[in-house]
Amino acid sequence: AMQVASGVSKMNIVPKSSATDLKKEILDEAARDWVQALDMKDGGRRGNMKFPMPTSYLALLNYAVVNKDNRAREAVLLTLDKMARGGIYDQVGGGFARYSVDPYWHVPHFEKMLYDNGQLIMLYSEAYKLTKNPFYKQVITETIAFCQRELGSPEHGYYSSLDADSEGEEGKFYVWEAAAIDKILGPESELFKACYGITKHGNWEAGKNVLKISKDMAKLAGEFDLSEQEAREKIEAAKAKLFAEREKRVRPALDDKILTSWNGLMVSGLAHAYEAMASEEYRQQALATGNFLWDKMWSGEHLYRNRKDGRSTINGFLDDYAFTIMAFIDLYRISFDQQWLERANTLVRVADKEFFDGQSGMYRFKSASDDPLYVKKIVVEDNVIPAGNSAMAINLFNLGHLLYNEEYLARSHTMLATATDAMHQYAAFYYNWFYLYQMQLVEPFEVAILGDDYDARRQQLVQEFLPLALVLGGQSEGNLDLLKGKLVPDKTMIYVCVNKTCQLPVTDVAAAVAQMAGLRED
Repeated sequence: AMQVASGVSKMNIVPKSSATDLKKEILDEAARDWVQALDMKDGGRRGNMKFPMPTSYLALLNYAVVNKDNRAREAVLLTLDKMARGGIYDQVGGGFARYSVDPYWHVPHFEKMLYDNGQLIMLYSEAYKLTKNPFYKQVITETIAFCQRELGSPEHGYYSSLDADSEGEEGKFYVWEAAAIDKILGPESELFKACYGITKHGNWEAGKNVLKISKDMAKLAGEFDLSEQEAREKIEAAKAKLFAEREKRVRPALDDKILTSWNGLMVSGLAHAYEAMASEEYRQQALATGNFLWDKMWSGEHLYRNRKDGRSTINGFLDDYAFTIMAFIDLYRISFDQQWLERANTLVRVADKEFFDGQSGMYRFKSASDDPLYVKKIVVEDNVIPAGNSAMAINLFNLGHLLYNEEYLARSHTMLATATDAMHQYAAFYYNWFYLYQMQLVEPFEVAILGDDYDARRQQLVQEFLPLALVLGGQSEGNLDLLKGKLVPDKTMIYVCVNKTCQLPVTDVAAAVAQMAGLRED
């Protein structure tokens, strides 16, 4: 069972009769309370154990940038820095463990989950767009490499997780004794041990060290009379040697179930990484896994939840639909191939039929037709994975704008109204609702790119941090209403629109970004 990270009791959400007016004060108060509960020394939420909660920090980062809240921004980036420097991040092989058992992100519960890593790739990708911090780029690259190497299936799906234990001992695959490092690295050992806080007696249990970055590269280089570049190259070479040695160890067991919902999260992670780094490899991996979901996990009538040994089984739950729809919207954004929006829309219609509860205006977790005896559980609180309901409300909002579907927009608004009181009180645990509140409070940009050079312009545009923007377009107008009448022969034009009202078109991405900035200042 997935461990609950929040400790907040489930709330009885009472639907409101009509959508409430959105107030910026509600968002600001929720954000202020949220940030006050964060650890401004070590990052994350104050407490004895720490969970990554990546999508929550992405919601808070979006808020911080839109509202110029420097304290919120600092809290999120501090958390990202501390997590990636800590033992919760595999400093040798990439990828994140489930949570740390201490407040410092040092000693993890060593299990590695696909759902965490997919969401963390998304979070670090957006943070990289914002900051261009090369450390974040390294984390993204190493984490995707881990997922491909350890969790990737031949069908382009991803397996679920790696166990914490090997040879009956938690963390044995990942920890190091100082003497072993001395033997492997020889004269480079002292530099490496200083970098990662490795001691003879062990920085965890007796003699055992969990690697964590203990010194900034500049300070480390100074102590060893090296340039920063030399120190970095030596550390990378040492990591490669330790990785090769670690590969000889008995490996943690692999859970080789392929879960639809978690694969959806991974597709979104890869799509965001492609945007941030303009890596064609990541785009192709995202598209391959998206096609796997459609080809192997969609029966033509419903999604399957699980695939193992080449067989797809179990009717999908709400989160399978919610995260696959989100993934398909992201695949449209990185390809401008309208089939992904059509597929997303098909899945919305099935989810409406199978899960929608007219009385509450929310979606049940499981289909009543699938299990008539199943309690009609409706999950609204976001946890280590967002709630299916909050993800669906965001999907309806995004598709409502992209497809000009007023019904989707209205339903998204009503769902948000139902969850607003809880979000106002506990934003950290209703973070997707917080994000949606921001999106509905400030109408998103609809940025249309049309013409032969659309792909290069889009690639340039989405490397920017654009927290409130939907991007659409292509070589031709297709059949999306917002694109009609906008194609100019022999030119690639960018239209910045809000609520279907567009600025004068421009040919230059920097000019489009300036238009967006100007509109937000007005």
